[in-house]
Amino acid sequence: MSDYDTKSEVEAYVNFKETYLSIYGEEPIFASTNTYDAMTILKEGLTLANELNVEEVRTKIVEKETFQGLQGKFKINPYGDALKSFYKYQIINGEFKLIEDVK
Repeated sequence: MSDYDTKSEVEAYVNFKETYLSIYGEEPIFASTNTYDAMTILKEGLTLANELNVEEVRTKIVEKETFQGLQGKFKINPYGDALKSFYKYQIINGEFKLIEDVK
């Protein structure tokens, strides 16, 4: 199980992947996409907050709830946890193969 689809065809992810590959010479891993999504959330929280205050930013993020990530929309719950789709993989002939998209 993973919250990261290496074969995603979502336009935002494809653009990110191409840019990442051109800069770093390798494909992004889950940490790269999750970090990008986290910084996007932080930027939106800072934009929505009326002041540069941790609690205000956190409140605005939780209030907004739904965000557009690189591989689709996801939610942030009141505890600050990301609720994303998961992908079920199986190793077939030594390679990870996507077998199910778990919403």
